[in-house]
Amino acid sequence: MTAVLTACTSAPTVEHQVTGQTRPAVSPADVLFIQHAPEQFQEIGIVSAQSHKSSTSLDESVTDALIELLKAEAAALGANAVVMTYLGDESETVRVNFYDGTQGGARDEIRIQRHIQGLAIYVE
Repeated sequence: MTAVLTACTSAPTVEHQVTGQTRPAVSPADVLFIQHAPEQFQEIGIVSAQSHKSSTSLDESVTDALIELLKAEAAALGANAVVMTYLGDESETVRVNFYDGTQGGARDEIRIQRHIQGLAIYVE
């Protein structure tokens, strides 16, 4: 099952794929975000999020917001930790038309989107 949350085209999106047994939901504040999995854990699922496409560079606040989205999604599945498995940016060049009141034209514009993925787990 995959859930996708979107408010509008410029809003970040988050989704999950259940790969294990879900548990009762917990508070996102109780979910840890970690770099390495502990020796023993129960796998619940894969959570991922992506930012909106931006024509400006993406700073750490974008990553922080995406991490909070992952934690909230994992919490809804009953996970108490998320192990980061991927963090990266994708870019694409789009052709943008413009008109300044007297003349128009087109220019290339780079759009950047940040992606993050993690493994939602439960640790005793």
